[in-house]
Amino acid sequence: LTIVPFGVTYEKIGTIQRRLAWPLHKDDTLSRSGRSTDLNIYFIHLTFFIYSTNHRES
Repeated sequence: LTIVPFGVTYEKIGTIQRRLAWPLHKDDTLSRSGRSTDLNIYFIHLTFFIYSTNHRES
């Protein structure tokens, strides 16, 4: 188990979120097909929040 300061982990998660969310903002074909890109972005945020919360406690 590697313990890193929460701030460092938070920065890395923020970078990953930006990299994942950027193509969704750039490509609007998903919204034209009837799928919600906003829902996808919120799902990504929720997933990382749960992941970081679980790893902070251990």
